[in-house]
Amino acid sequence: MRNSSRQKVLTIITMVSLGFGIETASASTSFGAWYLNPINPTEAIADFGNNDINGLFEDHIPFNLPVGYSGFGGDSVIVGFAGSFDLTFSEFSLWDLTDNTLIATDDGFTDLSQWFKFSGPLPHSHSYELVLKGNLLDGYTNGSYVGDLTISAAIPEPETYAMLLAGLGLLGIRLTAEKKTFDLV
Repeated sequence: MRNSSRQKVLTIITMVSLGFGIETASASTSFGAWYLNPINPTEAIADFGNNDINGLFEDHIPFNLPVGYSGFGGDSVIVGFAGSFDLTFSEFSLWDLTDNTLIATDDGFTDLSQWFKFSGPLPHSHSYELVLKGNLLDGYTNGSYVGDLTISAAIPEPETYAMLLAGLGLLGIRLTAEKKTFDLV
């Protein structure tokens, strides 16, 4: 757990120092491409952020799930650019846009970060959105935040295993029948 937190902080510092070198969703918000967690390859991670906050803000960052991932997950966001605490959040949440339902909202808050966890499975065919609202702290004229969204690989439901076993059983019956045909010839 400690190494995971250290890796997240290093990832965030790297992102900030590289000036948010990820795909841009609009002029100021960004949502990067999904990549495998190097520590746990059953998880996919996408980075997001906004490096151009000039006051009261409300960011809506839409995304779709990566192929094969729809299980439980979590999200964390850290405020400040290059180490300064320049803004505060009033909302940090995950929404299912297809059903217009709230999936998760902030579980914790410090002066530096917020986070939440959610359980799945989430429908892969749905569209999702991160919503971040807040304001600059007094004395600051601009601010920023970065974060990452993590989702686990989908775990097949029991019905899926039942269909797989039924299919393998039918394949075995067919192969047995074909073998008997060859034995007769």
